[in-house]
Amino acid sequence: MNKIKEINLILQGGGVKGLAYIGALRCLEEHGFKVKYVSGSSIGAIIGSLIIAGYDSYELEKIVNNIPYDIFLEKNNLSDQIKKGGVYSLSKAEKYLEKLLVNKNIRIFEDIKVGNNYKAIFISTSLKYQRIFVLPHDLKIININPDKFPIAKAVIMSASIPFFYERYKVNNDYFYDGGMSDNYPTWCFNKGIALKLGEESNLIKSVKNKIFGKIQNNNFIEEVFINTSGYKATDFKKGFFNKYDLYKRGYHAMESFINSRLIL
Repeated sequence: MNKIKEINLILQGGGVKGLAYIGALRCLEEHGFKVKYVSGSSIGAIIGSLIIAGYDSYELEKIVNNIPYDIFLEKNNLSDQIKKGGVYSLSKAEKYLEKLLVNKNIRIFEDIKVGNNYKAIFISTSLKYQRIFVLPHDLKIININPDKFPIAKAVIMSASIPFFYERYKVNNDYFYDGGMSDNYPTWCFNKGIALKLGEESNLIKSVKNKIFGKIQNNNFIEEVFINTSGYKATDFKKGFFNKYDLYKRGYHAMESFINSRLIL
């Protein structure tokens, strides 16, 4: 029997393009890899939370095949769009995610705690503090016990794209998509595999560094680039309709990466 090889996985944000992660996970599973810890932003947080809860690629494929894409496009009325600062709401998506996690007996961060660490780290953004908000750790800043905080809430805090989705309010602070501050949290682990969906422009990087500070990363992270050209992050209809294309892109990117290394 082949020995299971545990890895840390970093998942970049990228909206519906993140469906490609399911194909990449399938390839990892077929080569005897198991995800031990995960970090992610936005869609990376959504997929990452389900992986850590215990869903394999086949279960994730089934979920995507059965979930209506418009669960991510719950439109607010005009007054709420103005009041809440976003056209769409993720409330239905949050409830659905919470149900999926509970099906695996996972609800709060205490359920995925190992010693003083958590199996999953998600990135959100606080404009009030003008900083990256690392979940669940930074919840202490707003006087919340990280252990008792619902994972589904943290994931949606990480996925609230400004103006597209309504801002997420917790304890009189508003939280936004992790991609605003750090869409690719490779610094979370000393070693791991990072799945990347696209490049940010130098201008965006410069603005982020100016507002949130530059992140130093000297860790040993191996990068796998998944070509998702032709897809926009918020085009859920197209992404879900072409989900098997995205699965294949993720699978082949990971397969090429693994085959290029004799020892991983």
